[in-house]
Amino acid sequence: MFLKLKQRIERLPVAAKVTLWYALLVSVLFSLILAFILNFTHHMAIAREKLRVQKRVSTMASHPETYHTFEDNTSLLLFDRKGKLLQGNYPDDFPTDLPFNSADVQHIETTAHNYFYYDMHIIDRSSHGQWIRGIISFDHILPTSTSLIN
Repeated sequence: MFLKLKQRIERLPVAAKVTLWYALLVSVLFSLILAFILNFTHHMAIAREKLRVQKRVSTMASHPETYHTFEDNTSLLLFDRKGKLLQGNYPDDFPTDLPFNSADVQHIETTAHNYFYYDMHIIDRSSHGQWIRGIISFDHILPTSTSLIN
């Protein structure tokens, strides 16, 4: 089979051979550029969701009087300093025993969904060390493997 293909290609005029090589090169370059664009778009969407949950939590921590349990696809949960839930509801399959970590937006994958969550101390002096946790699902971004996230 490959021998017949090779013989057919050898019989082609030089212009046709150059055209075939050029078409192959353009196809490979197009595929590489498309893969780069899809990967870049996915990472930008992930970064946007992380920033969204971080902004929501920061806003609520800075202005606790404007607290809402759900805003802009973000679940906002209010805890006392001991970690007892005061207001808000966890998403159905989100683990309730995760420790607070205000260092960065965290990622967790459950059996049904992928989430980002972010924790922050409430800045208001009357809060007595309360925490706020923002949780956002990012399953809607792109149906790619979660290995691209990290």
